[in-house]
Amino acid sequence: IPNSVSEIRGTDFRDSMLFTQELNGRLSMASLGLATNLWQRFSVGLAVNIYGHGYDRNAHAVFQISGPPDDTVINYRPRTKSSFSGWNFTLGGMLKMDKLRLAAVFKSPFTEGSPLKERMDIRLISDLIVRGIKNPFGGAPSGILLDTRREWILPSILGLGASFQVTDDFLVAADFDIKPFSKAWYKVQTDVFNPTSSFEARDLKWNDINQFRIGGEYYLKVSRFKIPLRAGYRNDPK
Repeated sequence: IPNSVSEIRGTDFRDSMLFTQELNGRLSMASLGLATNLWQRFSVGLAVNIYGHGYDRNAHAVFQISGPPDDTVINYRPRTKSSFSGWNFTLGGMLKMDKLRLAAVFKSPFTEGSPLKERMDIRLISDLIVRGIKNPFGGAPSGILLDTRREWILPSILGLGASFQVTDDFLVAADFDIKPFSKAWYKVQTDVFNPTSSFEARDLKWNDINQFRIGGEYYLKVSRFKIPLRAGYRNDPK
């Protein structure tokens, strides 16, 4: 079963032109991995990640072209149906000492040779309504159908973590994720009407998303029972 790693749901209202937009979807990842102990204190793991799913963007805009007596309105209904495909790998390792654990994980980038691919089925459809009659000139909506692609070039991600067993009942842990998304960019087709056309680069203007987390766990002894108490902190970069 794919693991949803990013999901977007919402509606954007622009009252000035009677515009609504709904975006539903997710980028999902399924992983196949294995792990082993290289020696008593050091273990490694490797996973291959397969990406899929996509999103469905539906919009609706109403443009009043003229009032009575013609009362002409354009009912614009653009839709984009997107699907993702691609793969990368995750490599991790952990060193176990007496009370200390040190770990690192590396997720490989999406490169120009092996990008995260996106295919978009775009339908830009409009209805012309004159005096309450939909598409009076021919009876069919007008519009453009496009089948175009994008390629996402995304950087590698590095995670570092450590934990320390202060006492038998008290554990502290921290980790730091380095996500240099300022280096991310994507490519679009130079001719959206030609599905075999070449690609050109576009800048995403994203920021780095580095995250720090620290927490602790304390086992409170109550009679014969141990009750775990946990607390932690993390930053939430956007």
